[in-house]
Amino acid sequence: MQGVIDRLVRAPDGAIEIHDYKTSARAPSQRQLDADRQLALYQIGVTRNGAADRDTEVRLVWHYLLPDRVRSSTRSAQQIEALRRDTVAAIDRIEAAQAFEARPGPLCSWCEYRERCPASPHWNGEAEPAVRTGDATTPAAQLGLFR
Repeated sequence: MQGVIDRLVRAPDGAIEIHDYKTSARAPSQRQLDADRQLALYQIGVTRNGAADRDTEVRLVWHYLLPDRVRSSTRSAQQIEALRRDTVAAIDRIEAAQAFEARPGPLCSWCEYRERCPASPHWNGEAEPAVRTGDATTPAAQLGLFR
């Protein structure tokens, strides 16, 4: 799993802050941000890579540029562990999946396979691309990223 942190800062009080810049026209509610996974997954990576230890406070900070709002949140050790477990389980389900049914929607116009996907309104009539399912015998937990 890979992610790109927009900004990682050591605050004057010693806390680590993980910043993300958003261009959305509106900022989500605090409740939505407190449940958001993106920056919390970054927190797992930052802690795993040694930028913060388990005792260091980590703050998750969103900068919503258009409404000019800054929001922040924190996660408990229990919340981070639950997210880690849920993420490993989701990866394992994806790796074990045998069928990948197309779900047409508004993002089809952005998809690089839109002209080759029979479910897409942009399909050009050519055959479907071959789909590689990967090695379903290696569960995500064995990869060591989220242990």
